[in-house]
Amino acid sequence: MKKTFYLLLMPLLLISSCGKKNETNPVKANVNLTVSTFAVTGLGPSGLAFDKSGNLYVSEFGGNVIDKLSPSGVLTTFATGFNEPLGLAFDESGNLYVADYGNNLIRKINTSGVVTTFASIIYPKALVFDASGNLYVATSYVDEFRKISPSGVVTIFSGSDSSGGDPYSLVFDTSGNLFCAEIGLNFIREINSVGLETEFAGGFNEPSGIAFDASGNLYVAEVVNNDIRKISPSGVLTTIVGGMGGGRANGVGTAASFSSPSGIAFDASGNLYVADYGNNLIRKIVIQ
Repeated sequence: MKKTFYLLLMPLLLISSCGKKNETNPVKANVNLTVSTFAVTGLGPSGLAFDKSGNLYVSEFGGNVIDKLSPSGVLTTFATGFNEPLGLAFDESGNLYVADYGNNLIRKINTSGVVTTFASIIYPKALVFDASGNLYVATSYVDEFRKISPSGVVTIFSGSDSSGGDPYSLVFDTSGNLFCAEIGLNFIREINSVGLETEFAGGFNEPSGIAFDASGNLYVAEVVNNDIRKISPSGVLTTIVGGMGGGRANGVGTAASFSSPSGIAFDASGNLYVADYGNNLIRKIVIQ
């Protein structure tokens, strides 16, 4: 059965907790950052991905299109014809892949903007490429992770239809470990190169977008708490912005507010961009 965008809490997944970093009451970070509005989008900005030229691509879950934002924030419609698009990922050749959730497809958009069907996957939500060009897909229908080779061969990398989870976003660390935000189970899952799953960090409230910075810190957007959290390489969990209730205020640190933040992504300069789903905005966080 198809799962909705936001899910109620589900039974706790029984997996190994080796390496778990669980902090239910993270402290506020002592960090100097500024939140501003980068662009206004259409309905329900969700997935984010940067190309090599610094353009930011946005999936509109409610608008069924893919937007392109120039480095200066000029928005154009890049591609249409989707049904609840979510995760985005670029390959090394500059082709953009889209988790076309409502159509049960992975779509490929080439550099000229031509859209084709790359694979058929039931309810795909998140996409990410590894260093070898394999595309990993997280699905909500059976809560499993598919691996698609460059030649198009689809295999099951990890996961089970009995876990009760709902993966939302994917990212690799520099060691080749795969991380997944489990929005339905309120934790971050880590999967090593052979598919062994562990709980990396818990204590979240519908974690959605995740992204690593250049120093190895993992940033997590939380839908319900309307904040952005950071997990250091040593496992310290802090709230860096938001968390004071929903809103759309710009400002410094926790004076800023979000409404159901979704996908997040870093640009080449280390600025963090947030798909502010409830406000139909793209927010920019400058971290100093």
